[in-house]
Amino acid sequence: SRLPLCLACLWLLSSCTLFHQNQLETVLRNGELTVLTYVGATTYYETPEGPAGFEYDLAKAFADYLNVDLRVVIAPRFADLMPRLANGEADFAAGLTVTDTRREQVRFTSPYQEIRQQVVYRLNSPRPAKIEDLIGREIEVHSGTSYADRLRELKQAHPQLKWTESPERQTDHLLQMVWEGLLDLTVADSNVVALNSQYFPELQVGFDLYKPEPLAWALAQGLDRSLYDVA
Repeated sequence: SRLPLCLACLWLLSSCTLFHQNQLETVLRNGELTVLTYVGATTYYETPEGPAGFEYDLAKAFADYLNVDLRVVIAPRFADLMPRLANGEADFAAGLTVTDTRREQVRFTSPYQEIRQQVVYRLNSPRPAKIEDLIGREIEVHSGTSYADRLRELKQAHPQLKWTESPERQTDHLLQMVWEGLLDLTVADSNVVALNSQYFPELQVGFDLYKPEPLAWALAQGLDRSLYDVA
């Protein structure tokens, strides 16, 4: 008879549903949404009035929409974002550019901003206008970023291109070093450059290192799309 088989299938499906961890339901039940990000002028930083930053404001608005509290987890290094998200330390990561390599590791939301990688120098120093102008210059970027990935791609066509990758110094710090004359060049996203230029007006853009890229939130891959669909 097919009836016992159908009943067994229904029982199995109900059991799977019972034990399935629905991410959105978990967030609502716990009353807390956890965002993973890093300290930066466009992401998250502390002020005397409390936390601030574009990514923080956006995440806080999402938590308010869900009527839950927001918990912020700070990754000391940009390169730690993807592994810590994969380890389940947060519900989503904020402030990531969408790249083909990252698409293989996470599920990106719809983009909310478009940015460009820009080569930054200090006013009154030689302006780099093309890739060849980077050869022989002192360049430092934050490790684990798409800037480092792009430089490695360019090195295939320009073997003399050299740079340093720093795990400790964030992009904001490197921009300040360029402004102070302690570093020749760095690479940063256009939104980061625009914000830092308000405080360090001598920072100048030489040229765009890559085509415009979208900025989005990242969620862990898996069968559960509940929180992703709401985001």
